[in-house]
Amino acid sequence: MNLFEVLIALAIMSAISAVVIAGSGGASPRLQMQEAVAALQSQAATSRHRAVKIGQTVVLAIEDADCNGDVSASKLHFFADGTARADALCLTISDAVMRLVLDPLTGRLKQVER
Repeated sequence: MNLFEVLIALAIMSAISAVVIAGSGGASPRLQMQEAVAALQSQAATSRHRAVKIGQTVVLAIEDADCNGDVSASKLHFFADGTARADALCLTISDAVMRLVLDPLTGRLKQVER
């Protein structure tokens, strides 16, 4: 068996493994949480960039992420000078809870231990 045949066999096994894993119940709650956090961090960065670019305050409203159990949307405020203001956010997926805080100087959402 040469190197090319080994690579083909590995590619086939990888494809089969990917199909089996994808069909075995979807993403784990931990992976779903990581994806949700990454999406929020991306939205926050985009909103901050927009605020600086247009020279006006941009407000990003996030539904069901308030740590106090308030049903209203949590609001992240991004200002034209690049700073930001917001209360802590709490994401809940299954039984997992992730707390995020907005750095007022950099406008970045950071994960913190609950």
